[in-house]
Amino acid sequence: MNTLHQLSNLRDKVSYYEWLFDISNKGNAKERYQLLKDARKTLKDFKAVYYPHLLERPKNPFPAIPFTPMSEWTEKFEEYGDMY
Repeated sequence: MNTLHQLSNLRDKVSYYEWLFDISNKGNAKERYQLLKDARKTLKDFKAVYYPHLLERPKNPFPAIPFTPMSEWTEKFEEYGDMY
């Protein structure tokens, strides 16, 4: 079986268990949540072996915006109000 197919199957299983947990009641919520956690762990372990680049956090391509306190940019509008 192809690894992309396995990855797709594991993602489908996680989404199925998420749906199953969403519709669960108090009686079976704990066991369904455990199934969901196990499916997520299996998916994460599979990605760690075959697709480790999917687990890396993507880099932010945008430069950081410098912080400007609100008092600085509101003072400019206050000065315009004093003109008339």
